[in-house]
Amino acid sequence: ELRGAVVADVTANTAWVDVPVFHDGGRNHRRLRAALRRLPKGVALETQRVKSADTTRVLRVGDELDRVYVRRPMPESGRLEVGLEPVDAAALGAER
Repeated sequence: ELRGAVVADVTANTAWVDVPVFHDGGRNHRRLRAALRRLPKGVALETQRVKSADTTRVLRVGDELDRVYVRRPMPESGRLEVGLEPVDAAALGAER
């Protein structure tokens, strides 16, 4: 779980969010860009031309997200894939 994420960019099918990352026991603060690709039902990106009838939230640049959840760390590139809902390891394995 990561808190304080902000939508930094929105492309055709991905929202890029900046999440706070702390180093050295919390003294050094920086933001990490993470990909938000899998959206829960009812959430759409502002760039999607067609939104479903049940859309209740549209993500736009500058939107603050209370929390996001790590879906897939990518240590070789230093990136993360995050989601808006918690997910367990079994569900992640079934997606691949």
